Amino acid sequence: MLAAGLVLAVPALALPDAAIARIDAAGNDLHEGDQVPITVEIVNRGDSPLPPVPVVLNLNEKQYAEWKLPSTLAPGAGATWSLTWPAVRGSVVMLATVDPLNDVIESDESNNSSFISLGVGEARPPSPWPPALAGLGAFLLGLLIAVLFQRLRPRPRPEQRYALRRPARGAAGSAGVSPATPGEGRPPGEGRPPGEGRPPGEPQP
Repeated sequence: MLAAGLVLAVPALALPDAAIARIDAAGNDLHEGDQVPITVEIVNRGDSPLPPVPVVLNLNEKQYAEWKLPSTLAPGAGATWSLTWPAVRGSVVMLATVDPLNDVIESDESNNSSFISLGVGEARPPSPWPPALAGLGAFLLGLLIAVLFQRLRPRPRPEQRYALRRPARGAAGSAGVSPATPGEGRPPGEGRPPGEGRPPGEPQP
């Protein structure tokens, strides 16, 4: 019998917590007949290992596929389920649920499901070209655009350079100027210096 006022401390029971961390369908522009990749991520957010439990995917409240965790998930560990769905025209609600029958006692049962909503349009019109020819046509079109861009792109003008010519060795004076002859360039009436322009042997005045 416990004494009055004595509180008995009971340790909390460690339990797993299976949760849908993410559900995703790749693609923003979906059309009927598209093969849509779907990814479902499951994580154990509890304090105890989570045994392998089933995971189901419902489309508009109808079960589409079922998967089972490949192994026990330690606390904090996760697993990924990848599958493909052939899109059907209209609005679709994808609901993923882990441990749908509540076979495992968990610390939180409110996070076992998650959903997304998608809209799927009409089927894409068939291409008039076989896939191989369509790819070749796209390649040739891209090549033509690249060639036209190179031809039409303005090109920079070549840089003009100017070089100074040097006078030949042994030439008198600067470039383009011939040497002056004796007496050339004197004002009229100015005499020549003594001895300039006289024959050899003629006495100077």
